[in-house]
Amino acid sequence: MTEIKHPGQNFDHMNLLPEQESVWIEVINKIDQAYVELVNTQVELEESNEELSKARDFLVNIQRHMSDLLIVTSAEGNILRVNKSFERFTNSNLKDLVGQKLEDCFELKDQNKLHKFLNNNRKNHQDIKLDLLTEGAPLRLSINCSPRFDTDGQYEGLVLIGRPIGELQRAYSDLEKTHKDLLKKEEQLVHSEKMASLGRLVAGVAHEMNNPFSFVYANVHILKNYMVHMKSYLKRLEVNFSAEQIEDLRKDLPVAKILKDVNSLIEGSLEGTARIQEIISGLKEFSSTQTNECLEFDLCKVVKTALSWVKGKADLVLLDKMPERLTLWAPPGEINQVVVNLLINAVDEMQDQNQAQLELSAGNSDENIWFCVKDWGKGIDEKNRSKIWEPFFTTKPVGKGTGLGLSISLGIIEKLGGRLIAENHSEGAQFTMTLPKRIKYE
Repeated sequence: MTEIKHPGQNFDHMNLLPEQESVWIEVINKIDQAYVELVNTQVELEESNEELSKARDFLVNIQRHMSDLLIVTSAEGNILRVNKSFERFTNSNLKDLVGQKLEDCFELKDQNKLHKFLNNNRKNHQDIKLDLLTEGAPLRLSINCSPRFDTDGQYEGLVLIGRPIGELQRAYSDLEKTHKDLLKKEEQLVHSEKMASLGRLVAGVAHEMNNPFSFVYANVHILKNYMVHMKSYLKRLEVNFSAEQIEDLRKDLPVAKILKDVNSLIEGSLEGTARIQEIISGLKEFSSTQTNECLEFDLCKVVKTALSWVKGKADLVLLDKMPERLTLWAPPGEINQVVVNLLINAVDEMQDQNQAQLELSAGNSDENIWFCVKDWGKGIDEKNRSKIWEPFFTTKPVGKGTGLGLSISLGIIEKLGGRLIAENHSEGAQFTMTLPKRIKYE
């Protein structure tokens, strides 16, 4: 710190009268006070200078290492300062550039653009394409321009920041490639989840069709054996047997039992084939709703069909509180996927129970419809409540779930302008989806 000499040090001892001495003491005190204030002011000035020096070094360092080009002009449009990037691209230095007209740094064809924001100098101008003159080919820049003002609000000039278009194009190209990769990955994930759901549905369909197939197969096998006996009986009747011989033959070949059973076997087989036909019809209806175009369909019918495939061998006590019909205008394929995912989760949650209970309910208001799946499982663990919507999060054993079902379902419902809410009730969990009755979907 600069040393400040005390003014009182310049006075020698003098012989003073008493009244002169008191005056002189007061003067000395004032001088001491002024001296202290001067020292404090000197300290504050040096601290301020140090802070200003640091701030200046900081700003200079930022300008030096900016990859974008920086130009600062005066109110008249003359260059006051440029950064190192500008010097590097133009192969010039600040001394040669200071005072030069801004438009002299750009191609002649860009003069009108430059005059536009030089004249409208109190507005911000974004993404102006200009060609900067260099020793080689002109450098295409995307420039953002902002006015600068002094502390009194008086216009002082412009601050221009430019980025080479080539860098922007590379950045956009990389961004576009990343976006396409993400979309492709998303499609693969959705497809993977659809395949997992389809596998579950196929297993359910196989189980549903196995019972009537087995029944028809057994009946036809019995009828085949009966036909062997009936052929033998009819062949022997061609020989002239007596009545007693024919009666013995009827007893030997259980003709009476065959005649008694044949009707029930045929009726049972017809019932089994009817059930198979019903399952196939249900599959056709289910597959017809896999389109992602908006159609009018019965949500309750979709839910019941999906449940018949999803539950498989599960012994469910079903509490059906849905109306007979609930019409929705939406993309059926996407709604189907959400319904199947919710049902699969509910059924899987109760797979270890001897007798699982599932409640399905639905309804509507003036503008919305809602559908709720309520299970009597373990419920949602509080620590997992915020995680259940995350991709790949699952509480199922390895190989039993992809962890994508709820994440994809939430994305579908929100895209359609609806909500999907997960809650616990007194004895398990419930998932409720709410959708507009008529979805505006492109």
